[in-house]
Amino acid sequence: RIVCRIRRPGDKPAFLDKAFVVNFRRLMELQKVFAVLHELIRSTAIAALTLVAAGDGWQLGYSVLFVTILFALYGFHATLYDTMDITSYTNIATILDDDDGESNGHTIKNPNRLLKALALSRRGRRRRAILTISTFGFLCAAMWSTTIVLWTNTGDVLTKLPKKGEIENFEFYPTLLLIGTLMLLFCMLFEWIYWRETQCVMPPFSAGDGIPFDPQKHGVPRAYRMLGLPCMWFTSKESYDDLRLWITRAQETDTRRRRHRVESSGYGELVSKIHPEEMAVFALNSQGGCQLSNALKHAKLYGSGDHSFLTREVDPFGERCLRPIKRGEDPEELSMRLVFFDSQSGEYYEPDEGVFEGPARLLNRLSSW
Repeated sequence: RIVCRIRRPGDKPAFLDKAFVVNFRRLMELQKVFAVLHELIRSTAIAALTLVAAGDGWQLGYSVLFVTILFALYGFHATLYDTMDITSYTNIATILDDDDGESNGHTIKNPNRLLKALALSRRGRRRRAILTISTFGFLCAAMWSTTIVLWTNTGDVLTKLPKKGEIENFEFYPTLLLIGTLMLLFCMLFEWIYWRETQCVMPPFSAGDGIPFDPQKHGVPRAYRMLGLPCMWFTSKESYDDLRLWITRAQETDTRRRRHRVESSGYGELVSKIHPEEMAVFALNSQGGCQLSNALKHAKLYGSGDHSFLTREVDPFGERCLRPIKRGEDPEELSMRLVFFDSQSGEYYEPDEGVFEGPARLLNRLSSW
């Protein structure tokens, strides 16, 4: 059963007020691009092992240095690529349980296990990525400068071989340097595509009126006109911050507080970065989309530290804060919509919470026209 929801041209698309939008066609293509880049990076790291040499102390030191750098880059890349593989996310979500509870004499369903299963980056990951790539990039640039100077000074070294094996020594260092440079470029490309495609918070079309940007009506934002819309985005910064707040409280432990949290101006500390790509890939499966839609809509603000449902309020001093709910109050729901965007037709679709099988019944068609 497909339900069509038509809105008049002048109406604001209410389902985009607070939503996580998945550009599913582009996401499927991105998975293929990431798989190719990952294979190139992996193959380059393996190739470095076949080129190492230990003919003298310089060769040994050079080989150890570059192999260490390459595998550091590969480990840094692998932790990011792993978030596109939802096997771990699915297994963790299967083991975890929802934080249901009781209030006012009745049971409260809190489908938040999919939020608790999300991977979190350690604090300052983007700074570490920039620092790592910049450091290795500077090192490669310095080594290439030295190599070019050697090429210039040796000139016709290929025709004048004063010692047996000098040509092998002359080729060894640039070859290994080329492998390291390729590895660095592939990692930089992967990192840039990842941040562009998965870490987007869409700017509002009209900040004063609170109208979210709707590609169906407003076209493509200027920042994305050249390469197209990203794979996924949050329709507002408030949506993204609310999800981080729900995840922070649901995964609240002393260890996570030290490793993953940063200061925030409202409601205490929030996790610095989440991986929405895990949710997006999980939602591509019909059953996963229905479960995630239910979680984003009905997950309650729950503090795992003191095992209580929470609500937001403004204290007498005008500061925003969290407190446990009182008798007679209902816990606050996340109330976020999971929306699929079709880049070919410009239509929106939403998973049906009550349907867990069958692609035909999965989607309700939405329209902002």
